Amino acid sequence: MITTPPQSLREGTFRSSLLGISVVIALSTAVFAALHWRGIPLSPDGWAYWQAAVSLANGSGYRDFSGAALTAWPPLYSFYLSVWVRLLGATGLALVVANGVLIVGQSVLWFYIVCHIWHVESRERRSQVTLAVALYISIYVPLTLQAAHAANLGFLSVALMLLATWRVSQSSSRSRVWQWSLLAAAGATLALLAHNVNVALVIGCAAALLLIRHRSRSDLVAAASLVFIPVTIWLTVRWQLSQLGSHAVGIGIAAFSPLQYLHQMLLVVGNLIVPNPFGAAVVMGIALFVVCALLVWSPEHAAQHRDSRRFIAGFVLFGCIMIWVLFNVTLVTDPIGARFVGWVPILVVPAIMIYAARMNLTVFLVVSALVLAPNLHRIVTFTRIHADLRPTNKIGVLFPVGALISPDFISGTPVQTDQGLLIAPPR
Repeated sequence: MITTPPQSLREGTFRSSLLGISVVIALSTAVFAALHWRGIPLSPDGWAYWQAAVSLANGSGYRDFSGAALTAWPPLYSFYLSVWVRLLGATGLALVVANGVLIVGQSVLWFYIVCHIWHVESRERRSQVTLAVALYISIYVPLTLQAAHAANLGFLSVALMLLATWRVSQSSSRSRVWQWSLLAAAGATLALLAHNVNVALVIGCAAALLLIRHRSRSDLVAAASLVFIPVTIWLTVRWQLSQLGSHAVGIGIAAFSPLQYLHQMLLVVGNLIVPNPFGAAVVMGIALFVVCALLVWSPEHAAQHRDSRRFIAGFVLFGCIMIWVLFNVTLVTDPIGARFVGWVPILVVPAIMIYAARMNLTVFLVVSALVLAPNLHRIVTFTRIHADLRPTNKIGVLFPVGALISPDFISGTPVQTDQGLLIAPPR
């Protein structure tokens, strides 16, 4: 069912959204700056992407400083970073600014998605709800995506795919369906070329679309195109870069058992929302997925805005199931972490705040305080941690703003030069 808010509601929501977007831009920038004024952490994947970006900017191709082609990581994030390398050099400043743009940009996009899909109906508390959601997203996103990683670009692309797919589900004319379908496929393609795991979310998004729109052949074609077009492009790029054999695939090949992966997912998702004393995070994770399952299979006569509830719940549920399946049939040494499922609270927590506001002001204020307090504590904690980090090429530790890398310096301790602190990639 296609639902359209009244004109007065749309106008009020637009004004509130402008306020919220302003808050998101200002606060997400401030939080990111507070966490990265000295530099940005680099994981093993991050170091590979960073070297490839410098190599691309220098015209040496998609490879690390040893000359080896990158076969385990898709190229889009490195191509993106290479643009900033050309502008600001192979410096920590380029790395920080490039990722800051992604973080602030996706914070705005996630905020718009939440406001667009979850209708804020209470006129008396519309501004308060919009402000609370803006505060949450602009704090949560920079905190969750702190390191330089392709997930920063992947989350942005997933958000674009999700928004366009929602527009497909709400379009009445065939031409609008296909316009939004092409944009959804474009977002899905970017997501796949940013991070391989997003193939699970592309399938989950198509399933969520079919959940609320499956009455005609064009609906089936739109959902199929959301998967077929991006996956075809993704596989073609992987073939061109000799990446088709980058990960071992098969039954029983996974690094952890199915139950361990399930526990990891529940723990990570729950712990991104609440602290974990006495197993509270796992309980929160279980509760979240149970609610999503109930919303997905809610009866046809359910309340207003059923489509939006089922679409988001379906995407969360199907997307996480596909991630769990993917990890169980692929050899990935890392456990399921925030860079794989950190998008879940962005969609679910604002909905909790919105429904609390529909009860009464007191409930809304209590829920908002419980949601925001752990994130404010995390800001203080991580700001102190980053302040104590020292320049080094150790994995996962800070890459300073004033540092740089060069293909001509591939080993040794950091060396101070006229251009800055020269750091070699970890060996």
